[in-house]
Formats: sequence, structure tokens, C-alpha cells
Amino acid sequence: MNILSLVGQCNDPVMLYVLGIFKRILSVIQLAGPIVGIVAIILNLIKLMSSPDDKKNQKLIINWLIAIIMLFLLPTVINIVMSLLDNSFKISSCWNNALIFFKL
Repeated sequence: MNILSLVGQCNDPVMLYVLGIFKRILSVIQLAGPIVGIVAIILNLIKLMSSPDDKKNQKLIINWLIAIIMLFLLPTVINIVMSLLDNSFKISSCWNNALIFFKL
């Protein structure tokens, strides 16, 4: 069974529940990912202070900054795109209805 056959079953509570869990996982990634990235940047800064001539740590810091920005913005961009599509596509209507069904 592929995902396109599941999209037709948007009113299915199991589908809405799975999408709701996926949305919760995205919000946890949005919160925990940058925290882990900041810890990694601090560790790389400590390494850079102990050996300032090492260019590898400078590139790692830049890579972690880019990763933090991407981790923070990815769930937001997905939610914005799905809300802009509104109910014109089945996937976006399922995505928008999943949060309504899966509130704690």
C-alpha cells in the first residue's frame, strides 16, 4: 500500500492520528534540534580556543549554524506551505485537519 492510496482516506481517524504524531515529532525536532546544535557549537568553540590555527573547527561551527537554522525553520515552512495550499490538495487538507483531531 502506497501513500497515495492512504491520502484518499483522510477522514480515517488512524490517518489523522498518525499525521498528528508526525506533527508533534516535527515540533520536538524544532525545539530539541537547535539545543543540541548550540551545545555542539559550544564544544567546537572550546576546541577552537585550545587550537586557534585549526580551520576545521571554524567550518564545523558554520555548518552547525546552518543546521540550526534549517532545523528551526523546516517545520514552520512545512506548516506554512500546507496552510497556503489550504484544501486544494488532499494531502494539505489531511495535514491541516490532523492538528484539529490530535489536540491534547
